[in-house]
Order: sequence, then C-alpha cells, then structure tokens
Amino acid sequence: MKVSIVTPVLNRADLIEEAFASIQSQEGVEIEHIVVDGGSTDGTLDVVARYSHLHVVNLPGSGPEQAINEGIRRATGEFVAFVHSDDRLAPGILAQAAALFAARPELDIVSSGGGFFTTGADGREMVLRTYCRGPLIDLDYRSVLIGPLMVCARFYRRRIFARIGVFKTEYRYCNDRVFLWRALSAGCVNACFDEIGYWYRSHPGSNTVGAGRGVARKIATEHIELARVSLADPGLSRLHRVWLRRFHAVETMRAAAQALRDGDFGASLDAVKHGFDVSPVWPLVALRELAMLKWLRFTAQAAKH
Repeated sequence: MKVSIVTPVLNRADLIEEAFASIQSQEGVEIEHIVVDGGSTDGTLDVVARYSHLHVVNLPGSGPEQAINEGIRRATGEFVAFVHSDDRLAPGILAQAAALFAARPELDIVSSGGGFFTTGADGREMVLRTYCRGPLIDLDYRSVLIGPLMVCARFYRRRIFARIGVFKTEYRYCNDRVFLWRALSAGCVNACFDEIGYWYRSHPGSNTVGAGRGVARKIATEHIELARVSLADPGLSRLHRVWLRRFHAVETMRAAAQALRDGDFGASLDAVKHGFDVSPVWPLVALRELAMLKWLRFTAQAAKH
C-alpha cells in the first residue's frame, strides 16, 4: 500500500533530518514523501536537496496549513500522513496503519497514540507525557474538542479530503481542531492503535508544543472564538451544541487561569464574564470535564503498568 507523507517546513535545518530518518526507517509500505517549504533561509533546502527521493514544493510565504493543503493536493497514496519537520514517526507505524486500512475498507482514519519529548541541555531526550489509550485518542467529541488533539498521530484515507475538504486557514492555532471536528461531524469511521505512533518534540522554536505559556493562552482564546462561531449556527444539532458548550467552558477556564498566572486580572475577569454569557453553569461544566480528562489520563497510565 502506498502512503503519501506531507512535511511542511520553514527553517528547520537543525532538526529535519531526524524527521526524515524516522520516515526512511519505515518498512512494508511504498512511501511518497512531499516536502513543502515556506521560504526557508537557514540552509533547510540544502539539507532537503541531499535526499533525491523527495518531492519538493517551494511555496514561499505559506503557513503550515497552506503547505499541508498543497501536499494533500499533490498526494497520490491510498492514505496520507503528516510529519512535521521537528517531530518523528514511531518505528513500524505506517505498516500497521496500512494493514488496518487494507483489512477494513470502511475506515477513513486510523488513530494512534502520541508522545511528547524534549532534549535536555546535556543532549539526553526525556519523555514528557504520552497518550495511547482509546478514550484519549479516539475520534469522538471529548478527544476532538477537549482532549489531546494530536492530528499528526492519525492517518487519513485520501478520499476523505474530497468529502470534508482540506485544512482551513482562518485561525492561527486551531485549524487542525476544526478539521477533525468536520471529520467527526461528517461521520468519518475511525479505528485506534493503543500505542504511540507519533512523537512531538517540545522546544522553544515550536509554534505550539513547548512554545511557552503565552501561546497556550492564545490557543485557549482562539478556541473560545471557535466555539462561539460554531454555536451561532442555527442548524447545529442538539448533541453538537452540548459538546461545543462543554468545549467553550473548558477553554474559558483555561484562558482565565492563564491570564491570572500572567497577572492580567482584567483579562481573567473578562473571560469569566463572557463564560456566563454562554452558560450560567459553565464553571461546573469545565471542572467536570477537566476532572474527567485527568481521570482518563490516570487510568491510561495505570493500564500501562
């Protein structure tokens, strides 16, 4: 089975070869690797040029989603994977995904667990956290709206892009959440591997993972806006409305807490007030969902031992 891997990149000369190595070590599948560069100036393209098998697309000025969308348009594989230039695939995961897709033609998505790691000053790698149990990685309302999203730890049969479209670009941080929300809403069929298939690197140069508390606050604020826009849809089903209110409550709690930690008491109070505009019981809803998320994480860790 053929898989198309899409790697968006901008100025990652120091890390991209590790991502390439994790892809080249995969066995049992035919790989089409599409690299879309957004205008690198640090020598990334010199590194990329050393790999003759790559399909390189130069798209100066593009953001990550624009680059991924271009890769999707050029993909010819039966399923598609996204591997960012500072991350890694787990060994053997593509063959496992291909086998499951082949055995179950109804599947649109195969989801695996995800791990987060960082490299210390001494060069040693440290695992920060892992998510590799069904309730945390499945394609359901809690995982898509509240849990760890991990869009790159999922593999997509290429046909779903014709069905639900590619990634939107109107948001800075949550276009991947919008994409998976559309997949869930469209009834895409998913299956899970309860093991880690993708490793996210946490480092200061990342746009999201390890990028700092300020980014986390921006993400929560953007999520609140996404929930508000979605809730304004008069055609929204009751179930979707219930979960979007839960999503809004959790992100309001996160935004208020992050603003408070930053010493921005006015922004924290504003978040609290706006939360009540959506639901008079939003703090209780948020605490319940956050407690459920902690419980799922605890049970997942306990199951590993």
